[in-house]
Amino acid sequence: MIFSPVSSHPPAPHPVGTTTTLRPPPAPTGCADPAARPNIPVEGDCSFFYHCGADGTKVMKECGPGTLFDPNSMICGWPDVVLKVR
Repeated sequence: MIFSPVSSHPPAPHPVGTTTTLRPPPAPTGCADPAARPNIPVEGDCSFFYHCGADGTKVMKECGPGTLFDPNSMICGWPDVVLKVR
């Protein structure tokens, strides 16, 4: 056994043939429940929204001309209707 000159304790044993791989948790996508909220707003621009896929991925989409994304109904609508909601 080899002792460290700094410590009076023997080195901790390492199991032979085992490997531990630490992976960071997946980044949040904002699409936690695509079935309940299939579309979510894009911060700072109401003319765009994210469509949430079944696997939790999100794809940016643009509302049609003259419309804005309404986070309550989760669809694009006319500005006078959307602005009342906000």
